[in-house]
Amino acid sequence: MPQRVFWCTFEGLVAIALLIGGGLTSLQAMVISTGLPFTVILLLICYCILRGLMSEKRA
Repeated sequence: MPQRVFWCTFEGLVAIALLIGGGLTSLQAMVISTGLPFTVILLLICYCILRGLMSEKRA
């Protein structure tokens, strides 16, 4: 529980600092830059799952 509170507080403070420092555009840039690598990893995982399911033998 304390770890969850820490991370929620930390993320909130980072978002507030970005809004104060550079406005909404800096916050949007941060969200895109952190979400893009995660999207690439998810697409790779989807491809691997699809490839694995295609190679399974049918009963």
